[in-house]
Amino acid sequence: MKKVGDYWLPDQDMRWGSNRRKSKAAYAHGGRGEQIHHLEDALASVPRRTTAIDVGANIGAYVRLLAEAFDHVVAIEPAADAAACLRRNIADWGVAERVTVHEIAASDRDERVAMEAEPGRRTLTRHVTPGGDIPALPIDRLAVCDVAFLKLDVEGYEERALHGARQTILRDRPVIMMEVKVQTDARYGRAMAAHTLVESLGYRLLRKIGAKEIDWLYAPG
Repeated sequence: MKKVGDYWLPDQDMRWGSNRRKSKAAYAHGGRGEQIHHLEDALASVPRRTTAIDVGANIGAYVRLLAEAFDHVVAIEPAADAAACLRRNIADWGVAERVTVHEIAASDRDERVAMEAEPGRRTLTRHVTPGGDIPALPIDRLAVCDVAFLKLDVEGYEERALHGARQTILRDRPVIMMEVKVQTDARYGRAMAAHTLVESLGYRLLRKIGAKEIDWLYAPG
């Protein structure tokens, strides 16, 4: 791993070429990560500040801000190199006592998965594929209490992650921020299935965040 600004990054993210340029643009000279303003926008609509769950935490850019805003953060990151950087980052930032890291994937069942991406791409672009040696399980199994905010960025696996968090969502009614991209939305099933599922749980779409409108914010209806 290599350090850029305040962030430890996997070697993959610091390879020469576009990976290195993008990583430096995101984290050098006081940078806090790509699209961090999306999270800042979303948190303005979160009235409670008890527990936040970050599904697809990567190296922890969002976790850092969540740890400042919430009593406790549960960070879920299945990739070993990204999770190692995440742990080192939260230790450096002095927030390790408020953050629980689970090196797993979020799913609707107990299964084993792998992480894949196009060759040479940054770790942020990886997605889950069936089979492999990484454990995946439902968020409900983690027994997290008083969840006020749920962020999902799992490159198309959002529907399965939501099914696995159904009891938690119905019990705690957290505000949900979910990434929705045309190119990944139907990777594992029907297009817009995750959006439809959120609405079926009694949520309404508050707004689409960012110039590209890829982060969708939901609140209980």
